Amino acid sequence: ITVATDIGNIKSTELSWLARTLFRAFSVIQTILALFMTPMLVARAMIEERVDDTIELMILTPVNARQLFASKILSQIVVVILVILGGVPILSLVTSLGGVGVDEIVIFTISMVMTVLFMGVLGSFFAMFTQSPILATLASLIWAFILFLTLPVLHLIMVLDWKAASQVSPFFVLTGGWEGLLTVLVYLPLVLMTFEFGAR
Repeated sequence: ITVATDIGNIKSTELSWLARTLFRAFSVIQTILALFMTPMLVARAMIEERVDDTIELMILTPVNARQLFASKILSQIVVVILVILGGVPILSLVTSLGGVGVDEIVIFTISMVMTVLFMGVLGSFFAMFTQSPILATLASLIWAFILFLTLPVLHLIMVLDWKAASQVSPFFVLTGGWEGLLTVLVYLPLVLMTFEFGAR
């Protein structure tokens, strides 16, 4: 703000572009961190159980396989979700400059939580087939990018509206307003299906 007003000779009332830029930069960085951190953390936790031969002991407990699988995923996902929720106050400061609404922060945060959930389940699923958390993370990223980039293109072809991409991809969630919350409905069945396959 000091650089923009003192050096750039920009009035403080015209700082909405700065708020928009800060919001976009923060959202891109947070999205990248969520995409990489989540599958890595979850895959590492799952692989450690298999490599250390402690998963057999856990199966002997009265907890069934789905509960065990869900607890391993959620214990790692909660860490990333807390990082996302910790960024909300920082994002809220940007609204004081104008150019960014509270609705955009809410939509972005909900979309990030859904993305973290999806990436965590993908990471745990691919961790079943490898002993390397890096390979499980790369497989998760490849599948996520295919979904997050091809679904918007297919949707664009069907409805001929670029803003509609926000309905099917967290990468475009900020382009369509409240319709960005539809990503939750799009990806929730995928999360449940992938979780079911991983539990089996």
